[in-house]
Amino acid sequence: MPTAHRPSTTPWDGEDFELILAVPPKEAERIIADQPLDIPLTDVGRFTTEPGLWQIDDHGARTKLVPRGWEHRFD
Repeated sequence: MPTAHRPSTTPWDGEDFELILAVPPKEAERIIADQPLDIPLTDVGRFTTEPGLWQIDDHGARTKLVPRGWEHRFD
């Protein structure tokens, strides 16, 4: 699942967003290899039939992630 990210370029850009594209695995491989946009694309994961969020480390170990949101603080 590739994502595209363009960092904020002005001080008044109060938000920073990334686009997530869902494409079949072979298409994702092609898009990542081709890098067809002027911003980098990165593979960030796969859809599975198993519920939940999972992280796989460099050694292949799988860990279930706890869903969290961004906490806005106004100190």
